[in-house]
Amino acid sequence: MNIRKDEVKEQLLELIKDAAAAGRAQINQTSVVKRTSLKKRFVMVALNDVVRKCESIVAMVESGQVSGCDIVFRSVLEGLVDLLNVIAYPDNYPYYMMYRSSEELRKNLMSVKRRPNDGYAKSITSSAPTELGKTVDEMLSELEASIKSNRNRLTKQYFDKGQTRKNPKAKVNTTAKRRFDLAKMESEYESMYRLCSGSTHANVSSMLSGVGAAGTFDWPPKREEASISLLDSTAAAVITAIHRTVRTIGKPVGAANQLKLRLNAIRAKY
Repeated sequence: MNIRKDEVKEQLLELIKDAAAAGRAQINQTSVVKRTSLKKRFVMVALNDVVRKCESIVAMVESGQVSGCDIVFRSVLEGLVDLLNVIAYPDNYPYYMMYRSSEELRKNLMSVKRRPNDGYAKSITSSAPTELGKTVDEMLSELEASIKSNRNRLTKQYFDKGQTRKNPKAKVNTTAKRRFDLAKMESEYESMYRLCSGSTHANVSSMLSGVGAAGTFDWPPKREEASISLLDSTAAAVITAIHRTVRTIGKPVGAANQLKLRLNAIRAKY
């Protein structure tokens, strides 16, 4: 039986809110201390990343400011991919995550050093000692050490063209596609992730959202609405993240199963 589109959106939004609340409760109730295993720590960190960004999507939709929801959801997908990969490859994927993070920051800081007279670069260089307690050069030195250490823990699947860490020139593949492939989420990468990526950078299509449709040009622009597909995908992502997390850390899956049943019941209506 079909129901009105607005009712479907309302039900999906309520489901996301309930799922995010369940995820937040799981995060708050799970002990993570210094002796906690690397796998559990990174699973919980990834779950927190997914949950907080779903909370942001809820806040944006409820405020009527949905522009950018797809960009946030793109990051939700990446967080889910990291969570699934930590579960699948607990012995090395956390080091891959740390390598990626350090390498990205190193590249950004090197850009700052190459443009010392740029206003943005100057602000970072001058504020770093006060805000971070270290200079840009000191940060770069620490990052280089981190990159080397984490690279030495990576296995063949993280390198390009079947190379290994034994080859000092072997390049670590840090692309989103590699991460999705590892998580066996190739179809999600080719569909929803690519669609969301199109909104990350300003282009004519994103600029015309709410303005032009089917050859028309409406002005002033109409307020955007969250699509059913975005809300459905957000609900599915956070529910999957919770379900896989509680299974991994040995907690009851009953509540997560109930969330999945609710999503399936809503999906049957459209």
